[in-house]
Amino acid sequence: MDVKRIVAAVALLAVLAGTWAWWKSDRRRLGARLDEVEALFEKGGPEDQLTSFGRTRQIVALFAPGFVASARPYEGTITDSQQLAAVVMRYRDGAERIEVGDSERTIELDPARGTAGTTAVFAVRGERPGGPGGERFRARIAWVRVEGEWRIQEFEVLEVLEGSLLGF
Repeated sequence: MDVKRIVAAVALLAVLAGTWAWWKSDRRRLGARLDEVEALFEKGGPEDQLTSFGRTRQIVALFAPGFVASARPYEGTITDSQQLAAVVMRYRDGAERIEVGDSERTIELDPARGTAGTTAVFAVRGERPGGPGGERFRARIAWVRVEGEWRIQEFEVLEVLEGSLLGF
């Protein structure tokens, strides 16, 4: 009887240690951070200005100092927080409803350097004054750990697969 209790206790400790290691893992944290970015972009209906501003501020805060955002085939890049905020606000405010999801997500970690890379195909569906629509694009995100938190260092749209970027 004592052997069964010891085995059960050891098994329970192993499960708890595994769960703790997974919970603290960078892979899980990056996945959760990407889910957070997607959730912040989503919009369930009309928003007042304060809510819109708050969401935009939260999105911009996820970017690291010195970030770069770009989209192919477009030429320009964004490196300024205010410019990023204007683009995010225009994109979100131009839609009545937005849903964001991703597929083909990959995460590559470099713990020694405190960096990581993510690629995914993002699907954005929503409703603008002209009607419903959507877009799909493949993007790469370079992450950097800043004061223990993962922040976006680079966001690059690699290719637009469906629709037109920034306009459903």
